[in-house]
Amino acid sequence: MRSICGAAVLLSLLACRSSEDAAPSPPWMGGELRAAKAGHEVLVAAARGSYCPDDSTLALLAVGSEWVAALSLRTPWPAGGGDTLTVGTTGAGLGSARAALRPVSPEVGMALVGARGFVRLEPSATATGTFEFTAATAPSSPDSVRVTGRFIGVPVLSDLCAAR
Repeated sequence: MRSICGAAVLLSLLACRSSEDAAPSPPWMGGELRAAKAGHEVLVAAARGSYCPDDSTLALLAVGSEWVAALSLRTPWPAGGGDTLTVGTTGAGLGSARAALRPVSPEVGMALVGARGFVRLEPSATATGTFEFTAATAPSSPDSVRVTGRFIGVPVLSDLCAAR
């Protein structure tokens, strides 16, 4: 659960940067994450993964000049592949996932937090897979938006736990 909270905090902090402050990807980033909102690609960026074996959480993060994406997956790592995790509003245990997409702007736009959907992992030495989730367009709104994407060849740093 610590990694889920950590990913949410990191996503919030990174979203506070203006697009003019966007720096090139650090050298520990690799692979790629692509995300589309309502069928329009909004993010293509280098991505980073970290894994905490204490709570079986694989966290993936991608930072672009206009959007930031974070996935928190409760799964053993390395994954056997072919695993499908359920996206929801709580990271309830193995097989669950949290997902968010947030605009980077001086006004700090609202994050699109996955209410339902899936993340599918492929067999790979790096984090590779697809995701799809729906998120409310505003707090307490019945309107939702569909977010889809793919992460390819994302390196995963192992044994990284926040509260050690």
